[in-house]
Amino acid sequence: GRIRVIRTRDDLERCASGGDAPGVVILMECAAPIRTPDEAAWWHARGVRAVGLAWAHGSRWSGGNARAGGLTAGGRALVQALDALGVLHDASHLSDAAFNDLCAATDRRIVATHSNMRALMDPRERHLTDAQVAEIARRGGVVGLNLYGKFLAIDRPATLADAAAHVGHAAAIAGRTGVGLGSDLDGGFAPAGCPAGCGRPEELGALDRALAAQGWGDGDRRAFMHGNWMRVLRQSLPAG
Repeated sequence: GRIRVIRTRDDLERCASGGDAPGVVILMECAAPIRTPDEAAWWHARGVRAVGLAWAHGSRWSGGNARAGGLTAGGRALVQALDALGVLHDASHLSDAAFNDLCAATDRRIVATHSNMRALMDPRERHLTDAQVAEIARRGGVVGLNLYGKFLAIDRPATLADAAAHVGHAAAIAGRTGVGLGSDLDGGFAPAGCPAGCGRPEELGALDRALAAQGWGDGDRRAFMHGNWMRVLRQSLPAG
């Protein structure tokens, strides 16, 4: 009873209107636990509503950002199975080849839940290219800002200004409806690995203030902090 798993739009609205516990939408970050495409329905029945085909080192389905390769034949079949269930595709850990293959395999919405801008970083595939950001936006998806300092600045401590710069770069391509908070605060790094003063959930207001300093109005900041993800979820979750 400490959390509520959100499976439907009705679940989402109940939590958004002040439910008795925080609502959680389950993302499977790497589809390795899914043994066959047919098994995707078993996971969906238990609440999984978004899936990334691979983590950094890939999976039986796909290359990852630290392992070259596109989708396997099985990966393309799994994409079809996930589409049939209405499951969101998360591209945050895909290799470039796998991202391209995913776009070829589905015309559905794609999100990147915790990725930053390659144009502001090094050329590693962990970061999104401008073309990838544009394609995610074209499909009505959202790019979620990652607060890990090493994904915000090169060879120096990251600042909130760096975080705001990544948000601004994404918004220049995707619009302010196409970028949101991703955080990755569960990603295995300590608060000290984030920009100073923004390493804990209770400190996220500092990021809101950094965007205000960049000229973002109240409505755009609310959209970044939660509204754009709510739009995607309202449009993607099943009714009921």
